[in-house]
Amino acid sequence: MKNTLLSLLLILSPLAFIPLTAQTKWTTETYKVKFSIKHALGSTADGKFTELVSSIHFSPSNLSQSKITASVASNTFYTGNNSRDKTLKGAEYFDAIKYPKISLLSTKFEKTTTGGYIGYFNVTIKAITKNVAIPFTFEEIADKAIINGTFKINRLDYGVGKSSMMLDDVATVTLLINVKK
Repeated sequence: MKNTLLSLLLILSPLAFIPLTAQTKWTTETYKVKFSIKHALGSTADGKFTELVSSIHFSPSNLSQSKITASVASNTFYTGNNSRDKTLKGAEYFDAIKYPKISLLSTKFEKTTTGGYIGYFNVTIKAITKNVAIPFTFEEIADKAIINGTFKINRLDYGVGKSSMMLDDVATVTLLINVKK
């Protein structure tokens, strides 16, 4: 019995040195979450969200264990036009009182042939969740990194407004997040 226990301990002892999670936890230092959508006559409405909350556990060498969750407060966007902002926060668009958060939850990551990554995220807006592929780069320098990505999202898929000749259905979202270990 003693030999069996000793043998088991010797077999399992190397496992004690394997970290439970091999991904790195990153803390957001600064960020920009911008969006742009075309209006009629070729002009665009540009804006930004000013409140991001994130939990980033990401390691390029261990994508299967990496996980990113993030949310923006749906009433914290700014387009430079107070009247437009008020309309967009209303029930027809973001309904910011009823749905205070827009959230992203990663489901998997893949490395691209160009050295970047594609993250697959469950994106939830107004209680509607769709899986969205978000291409991004991750540049690590010492104990800091920059996450930079751009993707398109169809606002109608989430019940944000209605189809209109004055406003495009697809918005472009750009993320730039500076993180540190």
